[in-house]
Amino acid sequence: MVKPDSRPTQPFLIQYAKMNAKYVKLFFGAMCLVVLPMPILATTSVVINEIAWMGTTTSANDEWIELYNNTSSNIDITGWILKSTDKTPLIKLSGVIPANGYFLLERTDDNSVIGIVADQIYTGSLSNNGEYLQLQDASEAIVDEINGSGEWLMGDNSTKQTMERKSPLMAGSDGVNWQTSQSPGGTPKIQNSSGVIENLQIKTELSINLDNEVVAGSNTENGIIINEFLPAPDSSTQQEEWIELFNQNVFDANVSGWLIQDIEGKIIKYKIPTGAIIPAQEFLLLPKSQTKITLNNDSDGLILFSPNSTAVDKVEYLSAPKGKSFNRFSDDWAWSQDLTPGKTNTDSVVKNDTNEKSTVRNTDNNQASLATVGSLFFNNGGIFSTAIIALIIAIISSIIILILSRSAPQKDS
Repeated sequence: MVKPDSRPTQPFLIQYAKMNAKYVKLFFGAMCLVVLPMPILATTSVVINEIAWMGTTTSANDEWIELYNNTSSNIDITGWILKSTDKTPLIKLSGVIPANGYFLLERTDDNSVIGIVADQIYTGSLSNNGEYLQLQDASEAIVDEINGSGEWLMGDNSTKQTMERKSPLMAGSDGVNWQTSQSPGGTPKIQNSSGVIENLQIKTELSINLDNEVVAGSNTENGIIINEFLPAPDSSTQQEEWIELFNQNVFDANVSGWLIQDIEGKIIKYKIPTGAIIPAQEFLLLPKSQTKITLNNDSDGLILFSPNSTAVDKVEYLSAPKGKSFNRFSDDWAWSQDLTPGKTNTDSVVKNDTNEKSTVRNTDNNQASLATVGSLFFNNGGIFSTAIIALIIAIISSIIILILSRSAPQKDS
């Protein structure tokens, strides 16, 4: 018979904690690894997304600031404040930012950004030497901030290229999260550009499919893209070659003076005439009889230039099948017999022509998708992040309890 222990009985968990100290340490170490990184992943609901601190090519006084809603829900920012540390400007915000949408602030009047209606007008100029900006909610809690007090982190006063945020998931106070816009005037109320590319005017990425067809594509920051073209018409059914442009913007675009050219053989440059307007979300069809551009049936391509000679879009191919047009789908391209000049490209092209489809990856679109997914998990009061933490804690706790129970001492009989 074993003599009873005269010491006071300790609670069950304390006994096991003492006997299995190394497992307890492992448990708390794992908890630190799980919990501590979570605030880093949590995103800000509303961010300062783009700043035209230098004004525009029209006037240095045409300054504007863009906010972005990082969540999947509308956010009422009435009572919020956007200010610099010297309180010039000091903007008392009012209005609602749509889910994953933009809020445009224009200085003095609604003429800072031509063709886009401001969500709010403010007064007070931004210093060209830099500002420290803070975005505060109605409770005066800091939602986002940018420390550009010594000098602006990005942007170009001479060319009027704006200061753009690279990712809404990264902190605004992080200098590497800012870039100079690819084009003068920036990207008000649309997705930010790929940024300035040193020694290159065009940003392209290549992809090769099983048919060894190479396609190069880029995303124009002006909202005007090459959308479809017919390099090798079937003479029995089709009259001539044509090129189709598309205006992605929600406003009409003046494309007077824009240039488009082919890139192989006898290169022809076509200048779009004065007064040419592409309505919002509409097309401009350019037949060969008008452009005089003859595309090769083998290797060729097209480059689109803005009036300041900046290449804003490019596409290439190695072989053009007879009677098929080359169609853009976001940043994917595919050949199809279903020609849609002046109309939306049909989804059936990608499904029926997968053997000839080439994919062009776009980093910015991927970031935007990540931002949307991230906002679902880490915004809206932290509901999802709390659930994730609770689930991980439950799993780890179950494992620890299982280990402790198996290692617990057996009673003497």
